[in-house]
Amino acid sequence: MAKRSKPLIIVGCGKAKIWYKRRDIGKVEAHEAYVGPLFRSARRFAEKHGKDWLILSAKYGLLRPKQPISDYDVTIGSPGAVTTKQLRQQWRRLRNAPLVAVCLASKKYVDLLRASIPEGVSIRTPLEGMDLFERMRWLKRHS
Repeated sequence: MAKRSKPLIIVGCGKAKIWYKRRDIGKVEAHEAYVGPLFRSARRFAEKHGKDWLILSAKYGLLRPKQPISDYDVTIGSPGAVTTKQLRQQWRRLRNAPLVAVCLASKKYVDLLRASIPEGVSIRTPLEGMDLFERMRWLKRHS
């Protein structure tokens, strides 16, 4: 498996989803499913700074932005949530698995990711320790 030199950006999913407003639609691409302001800001950062980026979903695990998904209401650690074993398997299937990933997600998601990926992969967490408003400001400044 070849390693990429540019960090992979991983954006945490959000609770606010398109289905809250539009119950009539079925599957949508993952990048369109999450509609909260924090996700949208992190998405802009990822699209600007990362050639490839992924979404870390509590239900589906690592998602490509254009991957179709259905509505769900699952959080990390709840029944039906992605496990470390599932994430580890998804990571192994990545082409050009990165040596460095930038994770724009909450502590629970970062902890799950760190427990799931191989040793030797560095996870950078620029939003760590920030409250919601600080996260939004940081993302705005860097997007």
